[in-house]
Amino acid sequence: DFDSVELGPKVDEPLDGDHVWTDTGPIGWDVDRDGVPAGGVTEWRGWAFTDPDWWTATAGDQARSQFTKASGAIAVADPDEWDDLGHDAGTYNTVLTSRLVWLTDIMPNTVRMIVDSSWRPEDYQRAACWVTFDGGDPVMLFEWDSQQGPNYKPDATNETLTVEIPNPAGASVMLVHFAVLDAGNDWWWAIDNLAVYGRCACDLNGDGRSDQSDLVAYLELYTAGSPHADLREPVGQITTADLAAFLDAYTARRGTLDDGVRPIRQQR
Repeated sequence: DFDSVELGPKVDEPLDGDHVWTDTGPIGWDVDRDGVPAGGVTEWRGWAFTDPDWWTATAGDQARSQFTKASGAIAVADPDEWDDLGHDAGTYNTVLTSRLVWLTDIMPNTVRMIVDSSWRPEDYQRAACWVTFDGGDPVMLFEWDSQQGPNYKPDATNETLTVEIPNPAGASVMLVHFAVLDAGNDWWWAIDNLAVYGRCACDLNGDGRSDQSDLVAYLELYTAGSPHADLREPVGQITTADLAAFLDAYTARRGTLDDGVRPIRQQR
């Protein structure tokens, strides 16, 4: 969640509040506002972090209160509210990027993201979510459009998204990116309660334990040159680096019970 941010006083919005808003995210998070024209309502110039009750009240609700999964501080991109004051020409484009998510000891293609979301579309507003691994090319997870078409996303003001992430073998770190694009006087996208999970490389059979059966199973895969033994670079080659990665994870977690799927540590 975003509850670690320090909320401050309102700036342009008419509704008073002393601890209701900030443009500074949690440690390690980044907001790109370069694609938002100058001007507009200060609080909503790009992704912001806010008290959901104050956000709802100052915007006159308009279904924002339906985001009941939200609590504490939430992340909001609200071009509808931003457009209430004069601004330079152009559309609203902003990207929120997570802190680093470490993938050490995580099996390939086992990462899953769960996040609460409130989306209300209008006109040409778009949203997108993608990941990058070790600074590489973007890998798109989903795109939403407010126009009819293959990516059309109707009102979904209070839902929990579960997104499978294809983490490749050898990836060390990941960033998650959330974007609102091509918007004007439209609606919003808000998120809260983000969690990322992955299956530990040392739990091959998925029974929640790191034990001798996993060691035997991995050695069989490794000896056979199976792609399921490919945990580290060079991707596509089974080397002693893969064996070392498994043994490190196995030694660290031997005998633990954690259902095999665990929260992934994020850099702070």
